[in-house]
Amino acid sequence: MTETRIDYSLGEYQAAVKSALDKMCRDNVIERIRSKDYTLWKFRPDEIVNRLGWIDAPAETLAKINDIRSVVDALQKDKISDIVLIGMGGSSLAAEVFGNIFGSKPGYP
Repeated sequence: MTETRIDYSLGEYQAAVKSALDKMCRDNVIERIRSKDYTLWKFRPDEIVNRLGWIDAPAETLAKINDIRSVVDALQKDKISDIVLIGMGGSSLAAEVFGNIFGSKPGYP
């Protein structure tokens, strides 16, 4: 296997990015995200703790991989070739997203 090297430059942003990354390391941001430390986002837990489920999404998905594979197998068997997945954070925003995507029927709001 051949290793491919990728070089990049952040130009004038290099110092700011390095400073931000250094601060994230000092503040243990990755560990705090994994432990659902709400103080990274808010001062009070009631404002955020019910919005941190995404942190567990990879592990939960892996735990359900057999179910997911079964659905994929069934779709392939039925020759389904295209799927549209529409997602939006916050259930109250879904209607706005659908309205922006699909528009409205003439004569209706």
